[in-house]
Amino acid sequence: MHPNQHHSTDLASVDPRLAATGGEPPPAPSTDLASVDPRLAATPAPLYTPANCQAAYQLRWSLALFATTKLPPADGWLPQLQPALEPDGIRVLEFTFRPPNVCFFLLSTLPHVAPSQIVQRVKGRFQYAISSEAPKAFRRNFSLSSLGDAKREVVESYVAKQLCHHRMADDRVQERLKDFQLSFPEVDLSQPQFSSHGRYIYNLHLVLVHDDRVADVRQESLALTRDMFVRAAQQKRHRLSRLSLFADHLHATLGSAPSESPQEVALAYMNNLAFAHGMKQIFCFSYYLGTFGDFDMGAVRLQDDRQTRQSTDRQARGDGARSPQS
Repeated sequence: MHPNQHHSTDLASVDPRLAATGGEPPPAPSTDLASVDPRLAATPAPLYTPANCQAAYQLRWSLALFATTKLPPADGWLPQLQPALEPDGIRVLEFTFRPPNVCFFLLSTLPHVAPSQIVQRVKGRFQYAISSEAPKAFRRNFSLSSLGDAKREVVESYVAKQLCHHRMADDRVQERLKDFQLSFPEVDLSQPQFSSHGRYIYNLHLVLVHDDRVADVRQESLALTRDMFVRAAQQKRHRLSRLSLFADHLHATLGSAPSESPQEVALAYMNNLAFAHGMKQIFCFSYYLGTFGDFDMGAVRLQDDRQTRQSTDRQARGDGARSPQS
């Protein structure tokens, strides 16, 4: 991708029930949630949890930090930073310095890591690694963007075309499924979200598969799934751009809050859908999550190569690279 107090020896003063039982303790309290608080009876325990679910995932990010001073060479601190981030569920795939002051990271993460945590961990451990040479190395602002092997338009188009890809033998079922291919054109996942100091692009492609790939094309069942998914997205203020339901699985593309991990997003939908279907295990104890954005990995790496060539050309001409300024 863990004061002692002195008590009265008078049994009746401790618990009046003990006086009537000859000192025997009263029956243990009920573990029925409704007996503790009737409201809890309406909140069943989650069916899907981090402990019982497996994730297939490809979660990649570009992170830009902005230096306030000249930084030491990467070969002096990067070998220290990379293993320090691994226990946080963050892996540094690549690092590039872009003059005059941008530190650019390509990262991959485990599903339990929220985007806000990525920024905190990378920036904090980076600063610690170079603290002796640059004690206050960075501005407070940053930019974190989700990436994938394909750009946003390609991913959303892929989801939109799945009905043609998964054709049903019965034309009536195929026609019914058309009503469960949802597009929300008012949602633009290219638009960033902003915190007090940062810019986020955080988009996810979620895939859930029915348990044992059981096909369920009943109108009422599809409607339950559709309505609950949309309602959950609205309640969580997720930016749902596409939702496609099929006989035995679903696809969704959405933007989430930076404080939510991909794992939290997936499990929230799985449990809401289980609730809608009477706490039944509709979906497997697994899910797929992939990040995407307006640039794919190839475009980002091409930009890195272009920056490197430009820097090399300047050095060959004797221009030198300009140091970051405060």
